[in-house]
Amino acid sequence: MPIFYGILIATLVIDFLTKYLTVKILIPYQSFSLIGKYLQITYVQNRGAAFGILPEQKYFLIIVSIAVVIFILWFYYKEKPKGILWEAGLALLLGGTLGNLYNRIFQGYVIDFIDFNFWPTFNSADIAINIGVLLLVYQVFFNTDKKKKD
Repeated sequence: MPIFYGILIATLVIDFLTKYLTVKILIPYQSFSLIGKYLQITYVQNRGAAFGILPEQKYFLIIVSIAVVIFILWFYYKEKPKGILWEAGLALLLGGTLGNLYNRIFQGYVIDFIDFNFWPTFNSADIAINIGVLLLVYQVFFNTDKKKKD
């Protein structure tokens, strides 16, 4: 359980700080280069979901995000999953979802800033969500402990 809370808090702090710094340093759609044209920090106000899909669907995305948060919390406290990968995956998914949900509720958009030029701009919450999902998929499909019990 301490792993879950530690990763959750770290995810939220990193997400909040990186978005805060982006907004304080840049104006919307302004960029600065970290590695030439390959990696930039670009302040984007994303009014949709990942990759800009479902634009201007703020309330729908808020409802879906709240449902995801409720499901993660229900699953975590009801099932009490054991193991660092379960806890890390759920904490990352929850932290990323909460970070973007906060933006949607209080700003009306998600603050994106990591720009590789060949991929849609994203943020640290998106990274946490994707890593969390990958860890959970791994646990469901490739966990050797589960296979031994069956």
